[in-house]
Amino acid sequence: MENTVQGTGKGKAVKIVMGLFSRKRKKEVPNVEERLWTDKSNYDKYENLDSEEELEENSDEEIDEEDCDREDEVYLRDKKEKLLFAEDCCEEILEASRRTAETKKEYKAVNGYLEDIRIITELEGEKKEALFYHTNRILNLKSDKESYRTYGTKIPESKYNYIQANEQKMPDILKELHEDESYLQTLKTDLHNIEGEKAGLAYERKDYDRRISMIRNCVGILLGTAALLLGGMFYFHLNSDYDFTIGIFASVAVVALVLCILIVMYQNCVKEIKLTERKINKAIGLLNKYKLLYVNMKSTVDYTCKKIGIRDSYELGNYWRLYVTAKKEQQAYAKMSDELYQEQKQFNDLIHSLNLYDESVWNFQMSAITNETEMKEIQDNLNKRKKGLRRTMDYNKKRSEKCKQKVKNLIKNEPELAPDILRIVEEKEKAI
Repeated sequence: MENTVQGTGKGKAVKIVMGLFSRKRKKEVPNVEERLWTDKSNYDKYENLDSEEELEENSDEEIDEEDCDREDEVYLRDKKEKLLFAEDCCEEILEASRRTAETKKEYKAVNGYLEDIRIITELEGEKKEALFYHTNRILNLKSDKESYRTYGTKIPESKYNYIQANEQKMPDILKELHEDESYLQTLKTDLHNIEGEKAGLAYERKDYDRRISMIRNCVGILLGTAALLLGGMFYFHLNSDYDFTIGIFASVAVVALVLCILIVMYQNCVKEIKLTERKINKAIGLLNKYKLLYVNMKSTVDYTCKKIGIRDSYELGNYWRLYVTAKKEQQAYAKMSDELYQEQKQFNDLIHSLNLYDESVWNFQMSAITNETEMKEIQDNLNKRKKGLRRTMDYNKKRSEKCKQKVKNLIKNEPELAPDILRIVEEKEKAI
């Protein structure tokens, strides 16, 4: 093969290399003037992506890549350096071709998105009304679902699990716990009342003891005074001319009367003390009974609260209300999800009927359908992306053509290198 190529001369060597990197390898070498490294198998699609107006508009744009396009002088002294230079050019051509192919795909996608926007914005009649209705409905349902999810009632997992496991019994559990707490509070109040009554009775008993002590003192004073008085009267009655008989009898009568009164008062006090003591004993009995009831009820309530993990029935009642609310929210959420699914299905069917380039993207930018400003922003961003992609394709095409021309010139100036360059090209194409 190498001898054949060398024998063909300068012109045929150039023709052989002009078939470099074509999409489909051919056994016959294409004509250099026909191919001329344009790689139309890739570029034809790119040329047809724009309308004539868009091509004219973009053709005036200059690629701002002056620094990258600046060519430095290369010194090629021997065959090895020339072949390395040709290999570098081939690699640049491959990279430019790869990048151009990727950019074309993205460019085609952007054009498809812009066409989709045009189709949607130019809708009229029933289709437009239906699309706007389903879009607004979906957006509202999603907003409501998000508010339910964000506002979702928060209940500790342990409390939620307990209430869920005893959902049917919860009214009875709440009622029983509330009644136990009320009874416990009643017992506590009764204990305080009994303690107060007991303290009052104890004070009353002390008061009666004080009265008995006073009565005893009075009796002692009365008897002492009466003894002195009667002794004096007897003394003067016997040793003087005066008659104290009436005085003695009168004094004895008064002392006896007062003594009787004091004795009656004493007996009454003793009776009241006994009655008070019986009341105190009864209060102590009630107090012990109520204390036992209170301790047992307190233990029952505390055990129930610890078992559930709450402080009181009010907290359990609050969790129960939250649970009921959460359950209603879950039901509403499920219903809303079903409605959203139906609306989404109708929206997807409607979008599908428009034969868009990519109907899936409108599920993520649905608000733009009903918002002209947002749709305009998306369109402007796509146009900016489109211009950037066009500049990238133009630049890579330019670089590829320059590299091809470099290899072409190298073959023209050094025809004996054609077989080696062809070998390099074949190796690069196999690596693709």
